Amino acid sequence: MRRILPSLLLAVIIVLSAILILQSCATPPLTNDASSTNTAITRLYISLSSKRLQREYKVGDVEKILVNHFNGATMQESTGIHQGKKERSLVITIINCCSWEEPKKKFQEKINNLVMQLRNDLGQESILVEYIAPGKTEAFELYE
Repeated sequence: MRRILPSLLLAVIIVLSAILILQSCATPPLTNDASSTNTAITRLYISLSSKRLQREYKVGDVEKILVNHFNGATMQESTGIHQGKKERSLVITIINCCSWEEPKKKFQEKINNLVMQLRNDLGQESILVEYIAPGKTEAFELYE
C-alpha cells in the first residue's frame, strides 16, 4: 500500500502537469470577425537604392528606421523593375490587428510618419503604399 500511494500521487502530478502544458500551448480559435474597424494590412514597396543620393542601402538601414515607428513588421527583399531596369527592393508588411491593434487614425499617422522618414533618410523619389482594410483596398504612391 505504501508503494502504491507515491506512484499514484506521481501519476496524478504528471497528468495535471500535462494538462497545464497543453492548455498553455493551445491556440485561440481563428475568427472571421471583421467587427473591428481598425484592422488593416499595409505594405510599403521601396527601393534599396537612391538615384538622388547615388547610394545603395542594406535591409538593416531600413530596419533601423522601421523600429522607431512600429514594434513589429515583416520585411521581404525582392527585385523590382523601375523604368525597365532591375533594382533591389524591399516589401514591408505591417498589420494592425490583435493585441497590438491601434486606432485607425493613429495607425495611418504612424504609416505616414514612417514613409516620410524613409523617403527623407533613404533619398527615395517615391514609395508605393498599399492599404487593405475590411471593405477597402487602396494603393497610392507618395512622392517627394
